[in-house]
Amino acid sequence: MKQSKHWFAGNIEAGTTKNIKPFLDSWKHCVGKNDTVFILGDLAITKQKYWISVFAEMPGWKVLLKGDKDKNRDSWYEKLCFDMVVPFNHSLTVCHDYGKILLSNIPARPNVMEQDSKYKNLAFKFYKKLKREEYILNIHSLTAGKGNEHKDTFDVSLENINGCLVELENIIERKFK
Repeated sequence: MKQSKHWFAGNIEAGTTKNIKPFLDSWKHCVGKNDTVFILGDLAITKQKYWISVFAEMPGWKVLLKGDKDKNRDSWYEKLCFDMVVPFNHSLTVCHDYGKILLSNIPARPNVMEQDSKYKNLAFKFYKKLKREEYILNIHSLTAGKGNEHKDTFDVSLENINGCLVELENIIERKFK
């Protein structure tokens, strides 16, 4: 039996001038029906119901870690598309052979964020969890590919991953091998 995969992307911002066609194509062609797709925030800025209907047609089990621009109730996203919704100020854990991975919309290292970020306190909260519970990696989507990454953080903003979904094993290979 084929092993299911974990796929990631964030900072989608559908409905803006951002070209999300490569993202949609990678989702349609790479993701299997038993795979899980984690969207780390800022799903759609305008025409949200339309974009949710587009995402609902895509394969895989869908998890949304809400971003600060994802304003609808969790139940709205669950009703229309997502199998699981995580509130903006919360995190999620994925287990890997290497160890635990912390998923959050905000990076768990305040120093990878812009200096004036209003989310520094939330970043500290996730940083404490990262260290206290011995996570090996934090996958997030806030720095939008600005390159301030730390050895234990990885930005899955579309800007950082060439506009396509990225698979967990690819992230592990980039960070640890």
